[in-house]
Formats: sequence, structure tokens, C-alpha cells
Amino acid sequence: MTCSLCDRILLFRPANPIFQNRSLLKRLSMEKLSQWIQSMDKSAIMTGIECVSFQFGFALITPSFKLFKHKRPKEVLVFKEDFYDYLQK
Repeated sequence: MTCSLCDRILLFRPANPIFQNRSLLKRLSMEKLSQWIQSMDKSAIMTGIECVSFQFGFALITPSFKLFKHKRPKEVLVFKEDFYDYLQK
């Protein structure tokens, strides 16, 4: 059995996480980023407050997608493999 001390890291401004040369918190809206991620990761899902990419291991988080889809994400959650398994069932 392995013991994991850290299974996720939450990033928020002023951090500037970059994925494939794009800022995940500073430039694009949640809607645009979600569409971009879903075009590369067909398993990515929207939960209402997050866009979760299982392939890339991160989630974009906003208080409410319906209310904030035109605003930037508030947080990026980088997670280890299997962290979001309950969402894929």
C-alpha cells in the first residue's frame, strides 16, 4: 500500500498556471477555456462549477458556470490520477 501526502494542489491568483502556452486564470473566459479543453479531451466533463479534464489532470473551477461562464475561472485544481474517479462512474 502506498501513502500519498498530496493528491491535489489548488492554484488561484496571483498564480498564473499555464497549459499549452495558455494562461488558465488570467485571459480567457471559463466558457472559452472549457470548449478548448473539451476539444482536446473528449472525456472532459462540466459539473456546473468545474470543467474537469481527466486526461490532463486538472479542473477549472468557478462559483457557478451559468452565472460566470463569461468570466475567468477562479481556481485551477491539479490532481493525481484517480482523484476524480467518482465522476466517471
